[in-house]
Amino acid sequence: MKDISQAVPDAEAFDRALVAGLQRAVGHTVTVATQKARSEHRWQDRTGATRASIEPSVDDTAKGASGEITAGANAARLNDGTAPHVIEARNAQALRFSVGGQTRFARRVNHPGTKPDPFLDAAADAAGEELVSGVEAAIDAALG
Repeated sequence: MKDISQAVPDAEAFDRALVAGLQRAVGHTVTVATQKARSEHRWQDRTGATRASIEPSVDDTAKGASGEITAGANAARLNDGTAPHVIEARNAQALRFSVGGQTRFARRVNHPGTKPDPFLDAAADAAGEELVSGVEAAIDAALG
């Protein structure tokens, strides 16, 4: 059996390569998961605000990286679903919406609620798989 100095002659270079590979793997994973969450869902995003509220962040550290995806309140509600609730006009005199191709106005409406669309959960599952393959690639490259 080789001793560590024979297997990895330059331990500092190995550490640098491994950390850089881990940082790339985390960055790539967060990017892929964010794209998946923004694009693979059942809901409509007419203004783009819900999609824009799904934001990635990656913090590189001396020993690797950490990453997370934050989602705005509306994205979280779409992921988890909602119970029936009342919607009231707050910043205008009435709400405007379409029913059967006709535009309607109302001061308040009874929203029937929404079914869960676990798109954030699906993105997190995909991120786990992506991270495992990225870490394996980083280790292979560092040993390489």
